[in-house]
Amino acid sequence: MEEIKTVSGETRTADTLPQKKSESSAAMAAMRGLFGASFVEFGAYRGYRDGSGRHILSNTLTGYGAVADTLVYAFAQDGEDNDGAITAVSAEKIVALINRSCDENAPLVGFFNSCGARLEDGVSALAGYGKIMRAVAAKGGHGPRIAVICGSCTGGLAVIAEMFDVVIATEDSDFYVNPPYIARDALEEDGIPAPELGTAHAAALRGEVAMLCPSLDKAIAEVIRLLGFISYPAGETNDDYNRSTARVADIMKDPAYDAHGVIAEICDDGEYFESKPGYASELLTVIGRICGDTVAIVASNPGHHDGYLSERAAGKAYAFVALAASLDIPVVTLVDTAGFDTTSYTEIERASTRMARLATTYAESNNTHVTVITGRAYGTASVLLGSRAIGSDICLALEGADISIITPETAVQFMYGDEIDSAADPREARSARIAEWKEMHGGTGEAAMEGEIDDIIAPAELRARIAAAVKEFR
Repeated sequence: MEEIKTVSGETRTADTLPQKKSESSAAMAAMRGLFGASFVEFGAYRGYRDGSGRHILSNTLTGYGAVADTLVYAFAQDGEDNDGAITAVSAEKIVALINRSCDENAPLVGFFNSCGARLEDGVSALAGYGKIMRAVAAKGGHGPRIAVICGSCTGGLAVIAEMFDVVIATEDSDFYVNPPYIARDALEEDGIPAPELGTAHAAALRGEVAMLCPSLDKAIAEVIRLLGFISYPAGETNDDYNRSTARVADIMKDPAYDAHGVIAEICDDGEYFESKPGYASELLTVIGRICGDTVAIVASNPGHHDGYLSERAAGKAYAFVALAASLDIPVVTLVDTAGFDTTSYTEIERASTRMARLATTYAESNNTHVTVITGRAYGTASVLLGSRAIGSDICLALEGADISIITPETAVQFMYGDEIDSAADPREARSARIAEWKEMHGGTGEAAMEGEIDDIIAPAELRARIAAAVKEFR
């Protein structure tokens, strides 16, 4: 039999090497699902010695392959092998892979399925966590980072997964930092039920997961679809560049319209990838194409909570805008909001901190920004959402849009409250003052005169005008 030399100089025969991961293993299934036959593995025989001196293979696969003609790097933890426990060796393999992907500015996909660190590795495993965290952080701005939670993702690994740009999870996954029983006991002491603690579903409700999928196959399909948008920022489309979006006017006839309809109208073939659906639905974040160009769309959604900008929506938006900036993807912001959310929850949950981060993200990003006032733009909330003043390259408004320092109703009550209350018909007096306010201070005329709006356009032109601006400024 062929003799080989180990790193330590020991002479061994090839048949003493352990068998590579089976094609039926969970980790290999993930890799084959993503890459098909193009998967190339790194360090197939990397491992460690157990107490009896046996060579134990690492339970983490690393390698690369082609996804839609794009070079992609990936690692996959095998939850069926020692519960996917992180060892010093598996951490080294993951760090080396991340560094390779960083050098190539290539997408990185991580399949998380591990119970945590291997106890026998002690401090070495903990140091491995830190090294992975550092590598993931350094990867920022050097290609997208996509995490797929397809089993257990707990403790330090949950922290690492959240450092990725996009987190996709299967519905049956576990996702938590502290064991659920610890938090559950504490909550129950306070009389708070916690039936879903530790689940991916609970994480999605908190906005920590971009998408929940019923199976690993579906999760991989969504990864491939997302990579299709972001790997080729300037692609081709069969959708007519000059296609009319007149239907937008019909959609917006209902003041509580669903902004998904507007987004579908402007995106090529009505297709897009939505991040965090169901979380802070008063604001939508999607990636799609407009006339072949990949864009990140941030859209107020009057169909949920009247499109108010809440602290959750602000957090959702700034993370999404930051991702677009790191990938140099143009941001299209569609604004139709009555202002800041006024519920007690928003005030309790550090609203000003989240709003400040949103303002900073918009102001500091150097990618292309196109903003369209589709309906209401009231108060400071509209300034934060990609206004011309905060740095948008171009700001348009649809016919009939209404821009005001505060809502007309609030302005009238503040300025003419006593007069209205003493009127013979307060309701009629209020309506008259509101109409007068809108005539003098609302609409789009004043903003256009001040240069805060570049043009006023018809709904039918929406897609074509956005496309032209993206091509002009990118």
